[in-house]
Amino acid sequence: YMYKEVAQRLGISVKTVEAHVSAVLRKLQLSSRHELSRWAIERRLVSFDGGAGGRPSGPYGASPIAVRRDG
Repeated sequence: YMYKEVAQRLGISVKTVEAHVSAVLRKLQLSSRHELSRWAIERRLVSFDGGAGGRPSGPYGASPIAVRRDG
């Protein structure tokens, strides 16, 4: 997803999305969204099946921005 798409889906500004992504990357000591995607896939927070335009899918439906609340 592009920042604009995420912002629209969540009803927040693009700048807020950028700030949150930057904070997550900093806390996890990662340097890119690509590394963050791999980190999430390795921990089974999202899965990648190659479908949906090559985007990962989340554990609670088709949204790759779904958040696991059980762990």
